[in-house]
Amino acid sequence: MIAELAFDPVAIPIGKDPSNWDKLAQRNIAWSDLGSAMAVTTFDIRPTPLGLGAGQMVDELMIDWGNTPLSSVATIYLPAASADEILSLASRMYTTHGLTRVDDHTLQCRTGRITFVPIPASSDAGYAGLLTVDPLSPNWHGRPFTVVVRQVSNAFGARLRELTVGRRRGGRRATTPGQEGGRGGNRYDYFQWRRVIGAFQLTVPVHSRESLLLSEERTLAVLRWVAEEIPTRSRWYPVFLRYVDIIAGRVRSFGGDPSQIQPSPTGTVGRPRPGPGGRPDEDEHMEHTGKINGLVYDRFGDFEGFMLRTERGSHRFHSREEDIELLVRKAWRERLRLRVWSEEGEPRHVSSIVMLQPPVAFARHDEKFDD
Repeated sequence: MIAELAFDPVAIPIGKDPSNWDKLAQRNIAWSDLGSAMAVTTFDIRPTPLGLGAGQMVDELMIDWGNTPLSSVATIYLPAASADEILSLASRMYTTHGLTRVDDHTLQCRTGRITFVPIPASSDAGYAGLLTVDPLSPNWHGRPFTVVVRQVSNAFGARLRELTVGRRRGGRRATTPGQEGGRGGNRYDYFQWRRVIGAFQLTVPVHSRESLLLSEERTLAVLRWVAEEIPTRSRWYPVFLRYVDIIAGRVRSFGGDPSQIQPSPTGTVGRPRPGPGGRPDEDEHMEHTGKINGLVYDRFGDFEGFMLRTERGSHRFHSREEDIELLVRKAWRERLRLRVWSEEGEPRHVSSIVMLQPPVAFARHDEKFDD
């Protein structure tokens, strides 16, 4: 979720955004449910501009770990930046920093209070990155935590200097704001400070791993489908590949098998489809057995679906097929028992219907045949 905050009385000039106008603020918020696996989020930051003047600092990531357990291990992956360059900058800028090298583009640190990470200069549009947090201590169980990451950059300003004028009044030199005090005089005092130009927040709710498995499997199915469409030259490509691998690891940690999850644009988890009279293995939520207790039509009188009364209550299914309408009409009139299957991820869409007792016309035909 991306939120951009503005004050209504202040018009936003064209071309202004949170990075170049202090009247705008932006906060990107991500959630990563935690069970027995690491929390993860992607992010996008601006490189430090090239050509910094003398005495100017590079931009920094200021990571506020909040109530994250102190024993947690965090990794920062920036495939377009050099880990060695970041460590060199950190060693020159800070007395201590706690950053360590994992590989050419990955850094690691322990969580606790505030961590600063220098951002190397580049002419690229942005650094795509990946942040993971692995709470190794058992103390995190049952309580959520939040990590806030801000990018801090240089800001500059000028103040009109009060300068002296070269003539005397009553024995004293007169001072007039904004006038030059001789040739080559400077009318302004220049100063600089550090300001936040962007931020994102990682919120980590804690749940049992059993309750997270299905949603994580669906996420993995969608991400694998998206990954197939990302160009290899994209700056997001290496980040996304590692992101998908971490989500696959989360599925495994939650008790699933990521090798069985196929790419899907709808998040449908690849499982055996039911055959006539059959049912999917270990998934009762895809089948409902009961009797029709209502037909659904839209405002134009077109068939839209039906209601099925089961032991667990009424369930509504969507279909516009004429044959389905004829079938459920007959089942409704004759109070026949049906078993309705739906696609995982699309519980209201009919996948197949099994009639558990023969319609009246079929029963009469069987009786005559037996005679």
